[in-house]
Amino acid sequence: MRKHYELRAWQNAMLLVEQVYLVTKIFPSEEKFGLTNQLRRAAVSIPSNIAEGAARGSDADFLRFLYIARGSLSEVETQLLISKNLNFVIEIQEIQNLIEQTFAQLGGLIKHLQNKKMTYVKENAPTYNENTSRFTEDASLFTEASSPLMDDASPLTGTPSPLTEKDFQHLVKNAPLFAIDLVVLNDHNQILLGQRKNAPAKGYWFVPGGRVFKNESLEQAFKRISKTELNVEIERHQAWLLGLYDHFYQDSVFGEDIDTHYINATHWVKLNATQIQNLPTEQHQSYSWQNLNEIEQDKTVHKYSKVFLPALKRIQPSSE
Repeated sequence: MRKHYELRAWQNAMLLVEQVYLVTKIFPSEEKFGLTNQLRRAAVSIPSNIAEGAARGSDADFLRFLYIARGSLSEVETQLLISKNLNFVIEIQEIQNLIEQTFAQLGGLIKHLQNKKMTYVKENAPTYNENTSRFTEDASLFTEASSPLMDDASPLTGTPSPLTEKDFQHLVKNAPLFAIDLVVLNDHNQILLGQRKNAPAKGYWFVPGGRVFKNESLEQAFKRISKTELNVEIERHQAWLLGLYDHFYQDSVFGEDIDTHYINATHWVKLNATQIQNLPTEQHQSYSWQNLNEIEQDKTVHKYSKVFLPALKRIQPSSE
């Protein structure tokens, strides 16, 4: 087990909790269930997540909880600034210094774990050096392996993803997703559509596409998504950007209780029939080629596979 109490980030986080409780004592009584409660809960979350992550026994879990701790730290910083702006507190510089120190220490831990493609050996906890703010790199304490965060397959799609299902659900619930849509035109200027098997937009005809992963460049994502969705690896420079479009859905792959917000970078690319073979069936149960006019009139084609049509028409005016 990692000795989290030896980590400077955890020690400072504990001091921050004390400071937050002292500061919020003078907050107006009507803020008891407002900023007072929010600040205290966010502050307590920081050392708690550092401790829980350190006790989980794997670098992947530790990294995940460090990110949560850093998010809570940002909450505390923001809420303290709000409190100062509302004149609930006069001076927060001392706490601000502590926050900045903790940010730096969490950043050092996160960077270390990101750069090390190795699996933690539970029986031999690494020693934390307070002078260098790093873990020891004694080879006897680690075994070489690929990073669990980057090599785990997505439980939803089976493709490599840095997120577990639980993390992905949290992301879908709380943040927009960035994706690439592929508008594929054949020699007759018809567009390739697939009938979606999964939510959101289940049952609708939709252009192929996929989510961009964290730490994945747009070039890498473009090649991976085109290979996964079309069974053809396409370089990003071989396609043309049509525009950025918001996609708002009332449901998600996790059901109707969670909605989904995508920001899609829609690209179009020209491929001939010989290049499109053995289309994948993981996301789409069947495929169809349709011209622009058919797509505009077809109610089974999802509205988000029509938003780019005006831009495409300006490029392909003869697409009928």
